[in-house]
Amino acid sequence: MRFIITGGPGSGKTSVVEALKKRCEGWPERYYFVTECATELIEEYQKQGIKKPTKLVEFQYKVAEQQKKKEQEIPQGVIAFLDRTMIDTMAYSDDSTLAELVINDSKKSNYAPIVFFMELSREIYRQTEIRQETFEEALELANRLRLIYKNIGYHIQDVEQDTIEHRAKDIFWTVRNYLKQKGIIK
Repeated sequence: MRFIITGGPGSGKTSVVEALKKRCEGWPERYYFVTECATELIEEYQKQGIKKPTKLVEFQYKVAEQQKKKEQEIPQGVIAFLDRTMIDTMAYSDDSTLAELVINDSKKSNYAPIVFFMELSREIYRQTEIRQETFEEALELANRLRLIYKNIGYHIQDVEQDTIEHRAKDIFWTVRNYLKQKGIIK
């Protein structure tokens, strides 16, 4: 089963996934973690002199393709946490061909129906060379992400602002309870 963690840029997704790795240690189930690939691609494009690659449609195709490859590497029988998915590319582009491709591929991805949505906070948001969006732009992307996942049919589980460890703990126990209800774990 694959659990999506998403939200706007700078909402703490990657930090929470790192905390989840620690929290999952010592449990009998096998856990697997998929990192987002956009950061590496942004760095590659910037080395080529393209300062804002996220605005390019071709960039979003590459992100979707690389994210799909990462997801295909998930071993069978694990509980996976994904720091974004290929679906997220739809918030960055209005390209209908990309959207159709991503939706079709995502239907084969065995995602859990719950999407953990990280809330943005003006207090912790920081623009960087990689995360170039203003807070307002990040908020708009977060709103688009929420709407996209909801329209595809996912249940949005808000992850309220709190410490990284507390948010990781909430996600971990929500996932365990969900898997127990489904009879997947004891």
